Amino acid sequence: MLQSTDIHRLKDFHATHFPGQITPEITIVSGRAKDEPDLQHLPVPEVVDDLGFYQDGVKRTLTEEQVKMFRHSEIQRLLKERRIAREKEEKQRKRQAVELERTKAQQHFDDHPKNSDNSVDTLMYDEQPDVVTKGGPATKTFLWPKLGGP
Repeated sequence: MLQSTDIHRLKDFHATHFPGQITPEITIVSGRAKDEPDLQHLPVPEVVDDLGFYQDGVKRTLTEEQVKMFRHSEIQRLLKERRIAREKEEKQRKRQAVELERTKAQQHFDDHPKNSDNSVDTLMYDEQPDVVTKGGPATKTFLWPKLGGP
């Protein structure tokens, strides 16, 4: 049932939000329909919960199943955070290893010997080695180029 203050508030709302329209007539209805039960005289059911109290005297509001569910979800969240942190660390280590290899590769040029290859002690030429025959050293013959005609 509407009180007179509620009717006044409804009329103000209608005038504010629907200006220029006719305000509908609201009448105060006393009583209730014959089929409608009287809600004011019905007993209010008491909420019975057997959750008990915590050791410090605070009333419990969660069941054991709810506590287990929250604990499980919190553990899963922590495990996920650890897994993500481990993956980030692994990616960072791989990135650092690649960067280290890249800087090492840039330090070795073609004209610098590698640290592991110290076997170059002499210069090499493209000459053919002297052929030693059984009888003694080979003789070399030098051919002078011919200049001019035949």
